[in-house]
Amino acid sequence: MRELTGITDSKNQEIYYTTEYGQIVLKLRYSTITASWYMSVKWEDFELKERLLQRSDNWLNQYRRILGWGIQVVGDGKLDLCQPNDFTENGFKLYLLNSDEVYYITNITYRYNSDLVEEYFYGE
Repeated sequence: MRELTGITDSKNQEIYYTTEYGQIVLKLRYSTITASWYMSVKWEDFELKERLLQRSDNWLNQYRRILGWGIQVVGDGKLDLCQPNDFTENGFKLYLLNSDEVYYITNITYRYNSDLVEEYFYGE
Protein backbone atom coordinates (compact mmCIF):
# COMPACT_ATOMS: atom_id res chain seq x y z
CA MET A 1 0.00 0.00 0.00
CA ARG A 2 1.28 3.41 -0.93
CA GLU A 3 -0.27 6.56 0.47
CA LEU A 4 -1.46 8.99 -2.18
CA THR A 5 -0.19 12.31 -0.86
CA GLY A 6 -0.67 15.92 -1.88
CA ILE A 7 -4.41 16.10 -1.24
CA THR A 8 -5.45 19.44 0.23
CA ASP A 9 -8.69 21.03 1.43
CA SER A 10 -9.19 22.74 -1.93
CA LYS A 11 -12.71 22.03 -3.19
CA ASN A 12 -11.42 21.26 -6.71
CA GLN A 13 -8.07 19.59 -7.22
CA GLU A 14 -6.30 17.50 -9.80
CA ILE A 15 -3.37 15.35 -8.72
CA TYR A 16 -0.99 13.36 -10.91
CA TYR A 17 0.71 10.24 -9.57
CA THR A 18 3.47 8.34 -11.31
CA THR A 19 3.19 4.68 -10.31
CA GLU A 20 4.46 1.30 -11.43
CA TYR A 21 1.21 1.16 -13.46
CA GLY A 22 1.91 4.43 -15.27
CA GLN A 23 0.43 7.85 -14.62
CA ILE A 24 -2.82 8.02 -12.65
CA VAL A 25 -4.78 11.27 -12.52
CA LEU A 26 -7.21 11.88 -9.66
CA LYS A 27 -9.66 14.76 -9.71
CA LEU A 28 -11.32 15.50 -6.39
CA ARG A 29 -14.30 17.79 -5.99
CA TYR A 30 -16.08 18.77 -2.81
CA SER A 31 -19.78 19.53 -3.12
CA THR A 32 -21.19 21.92 -0.54
CA ILE A 33 -24.72 21.00 -1.66
CA THR A 34 -24.36 17.32 -0.77
CA ALA A 35 -21.55 17.79 1.80
CA SER A 36 -19.49 15.07 0.16
CA TRP A 37 -16.39 14.42 -1.92
CA TYR A 38 -16.44 13.07 -5.48
CA MET A 39 -13.49 11.61 -7.32
CA SER A 40 -12.68 10.99 -10.97
CA VAL A 41 -9.90 8.62 -12.04
CA LYS A 42 -8.03 8.61 -15.34
CA TRP A 43 -5.49 5.92 -16.23
CA GLU A 44 -4.49 5.00 -19.76
CA ASP A 45 -7.83 4.46 -21.60
CA PHE A 46 -9.82 4.03 -18.37
CA GLU A 47 -11.82 6.99 -17.12
CA LEU A 48 -14.22 7.06 -14.18
CA LYS A 49 -16.05 10.34 -13.69
CA GLU A 50 -17.37 11.92 -10.50
CA ARG A 51 -18.07 8.97 -8.24
CA LEU A 52 -19.00 9.51 -4.59
CA LEU A 53 -15.94 8.97 -2.41
CA GLN A 54 -16.65 6.76 0.59
CA ARG A 55 -14.64 4.61 2.95
CA SER A 56 -13.76 1.41 1.21
CA ASP A 57 -11.27 -1.44 1.32
CA ASN A 58 -11.04 -1.03 -2.45
CA TRP A 59 -13.03 1.91 -3.78
CA LEU A 60 -12.37 0.65 -7.34
CA ASN A 61 -13.35 -2.94 -6.60
CA GLN A 62 -15.82 -3.26 -9.47
CA TYR A 63 -13.02 -2.30 -11.90
CA ARG A 64 -10.34 -4.62 -10.45
CA ARG A 65 -10.26 -6.85 -13.55
CA ILE A 66 -9.69 -3.85 -15.80
CA LEU A 67 -7.18 -2.00 -13.63
CA GLY A 68 -5.27 -4.62 -11.67
CA TRP A 69 -4.81 -2.07 -8.89
CA GLY A 70 -7.12 -0.23 -6.52
CA ILE A 71 -7.62 2.67 -4.15
CA GLN A 72 -8.36 2.24 -0.46
CA VAL A 73 -10.17 5.01 1.42
CA VAL A 74 -9.57 5.04 5.17
CA GLY A 75 -10.35 7.53 7.91
CA ASP A 76 -10.46 8.17 11.62
CA GLY A 77 -13.78 8.09 13.41
CA LYS A 78 -17.11 6.74 12.27
CA LEU A 79 -18.25 9.21 9.64
CA ASP A 80 -17.72 9.11 5.91
CA LEU A 81 -16.13 12.04 4.15
CA CYS A 82 -18.39 15.06 4.61
CA GLN A 83 -16.16 18.09 5.29
CA PRO A 84 -13.84 20.13 3.03
CA ASN A 85 -10.98 19.49 5.46
CA ASP A 86 -11.41 15.69 5.62
CA PHE A 87 -7.96 15.07 4.09
CA THR A 88 -6.10 17.77 6.01
CA GLU A 89 -7.62 17.62 9.50
CA ASN A 90 -10.07 14.72 9.79
CA GLY A 91 -7.64 11.86 9.16
CA PHE A 92 -8.89 10.58 5.79
CA LYS A 93 -6.29 9.08 3.46
CA LEU A 94 -6.16 7.40 0.08
CA TYR A 95 -3.86 4.45 -0.60
CA LEU A 96 -2.86 2.88 -3.89
CA LEU A 97 -3.26 -0.90 -3.74
CA ASN A 98 -1.08 -3.16 -5.86
CA SER A 99 -2.43 -6.29 -7.56
CA ASP A 100 -1.54 -8.58 -4.63
CA GLU A 101 -3.36 -6.33 -2.16
CA VAL A 102 -6.38 -6.12 -4.46
CA TYR A 103 -6.40 -9.93 -4.66
CA TYR A 104 -6.30 -10.31 -0.86
CA ILE A 105 -8.96 -7.68 -0.25
CA THR A 106 -11.20 -9.20 -2.91
CA ASN A 107 -10.91 -12.68 -1.44
CA ILE A 108 -11.03 -11.73 2.23
CA THR A 109 -13.45 -8.80 2.27
CA TYR A 110 -15.73 -9.27 -0.70
CA ARG A 111 -15.63 -13.05 -1.13
CA TYR A 112 -15.01 -15.22 1.88
CA ASN A 113 -12.04 -17.50 1.21
CA SER A 114 -11.23 -19.48 4.35
CA ASP A 115 -7.69 -20.39 3.27
CA LEU A 116 -6.74 -16.75 2.75
CA VAL A 117 -8.41 -15.68 5.98
CA GLU A 118 -6.45 -18.26 7.98
CA GLU A 119 -3.21 -17.27 6.25
CA TYR A 120 -3.87 -13.55 6.73
CA PHE A 121 -4.94 -13.69 10.38
CA TYR A 122 -3.13 -16.72 11.70
CA GLY A 123 -0.06 -16.91 9.47
CA GLU A 124 -0.73 -20.51 8.47
